[in-house]
Amino acid sequence: MNFKPTILLLFVLGLQPGISHSQGLIKKLKNKATETVNKVTTKKDSDTSETTSGNSNGSGSGSSRGVNDDSEGKAVPGNSGKTESMPGGAARTEKTLATLNKGEYIIADESTIKIGTPGGGNGYTLIVKSGNDFYAITESGRQGPFKQVPAELLPKRAATAGSGIYSFEELKGHSERDLGYTMEGKVLIKHEGKVIETLPAGTQYMGHYYDKKNNKLIYITMSLQGDKMGAVIHQPAPKKDIPLNTIMAQILQNPVTGELMYSYAAEDITMKYFMNEDGVSSGPYHQNSKAYALHDGKSYIVMSSSSDSEEGTTVYKDSKELYTLKGVNYDDAVIFNHDASAYVVASSGGLKFSEGSTVRTGILPTVERTSGGLKLHFLHINANKEVVQSTIPW
Repeated sequence: MNFKPTILLLFVLGLQPGISHSQGLIKKLKNKATETVNKVTTKKDSDTSETTSGNSNGSGSGSSRGVNDDSEGKAVPGNSGKTESMPGGAARTEKTLATLNKGEYIIADESTIKIGTPGGGNGYTLIVKSGNDFYAITESGRQGPFKQVPAELLPKRAATAGSGIYSFEELKGHSERDLGYTMEGKVLIKHEGKVIETLPAGTQYMGHYYDKKNNKLIYITMSLQGDKMGAVIHQPAPKKDIPLNTIMAQILQNPVTGELMYSYAAEDITMKYFMNEDGVSSGPYHQNSKAYALHDGKSYIVMSSSSDSEEGTTVYKDSKELYTLKGVNYDDAVIFNHDASAYVVASSGGLKFSEGSTVRTGILPTVERTSGGLKLHFLHINANKEVVQSTIPW
């Protein structure tokens, strides 16, 4: 299924044994599709952990969903005692964080791994429900029971901000107070009431970005170039201005790093290009495509989707097609490694890795930056109902 993600924060929405999820990505992965994952109610075996859409304030619907064993066709606890196809091979390390009691499950979108986040250290917070009670399990031990989990025990959403990659988004439009006009028809670009740039008469203003701290102004104009109108991206020295053979251009910004790039329409306006501040372009891509900064902070990928949902979403890097993602739902998250040569899809089916491994009970994939490179941490529940943290090179 085709999808168009906006921001890849890792609040995974899958439903697995011992795991519960509400509806919670900070921002849903957007696309044109309207499909939703159907909720299924499965009769519990006497030894089966329940999963539900309930949350820590007790407002859940209470509907339960078991995971069917492929061979037996019935609800099963943990991972059914089967060996999951774990990623990482001999490089994978594991440690047990906690053990769930009978009938307990983790509310995954209110839990977090704090590794790789500012001030996170090696901590974690697991919000667990047992019957009508809640518990908080951290590196310091188990707290509870609670009828409602105290707010101070709930992880801050911002704590996982280091785990995702972020799309370059169009800057918000200017307000009228940012512009002025002279009697000669010149446009004045202003900031806090002060004029910071005067455009020549006859130049059409299209948008701008101003970084006050670094006194950096970038703006786009449209003017006659030869016998046709075209946009020009004006950059501060030593960067060069960039003329474009198009009348549609935008300034984009990574909301986390502040890095800028541009997009502009192709001659076929159903397609577009992306371009960095050095004027290096890639494309064309479908008009609804998004560019994402990779963890190395130096390169980006483009996820391009056509209007035909059956075609899936194609991932490009440096103008080269890497692969096409198919069967990914709108509420799934895709987490890429350092150069997008590998990825994991976090969904209602657990974690599915590009190299073929599947972890049905996998949740909370979290990226850590280290001096030796990236690491991916994730949690899963084994047949003994132990919550295990696995770590692989990423």
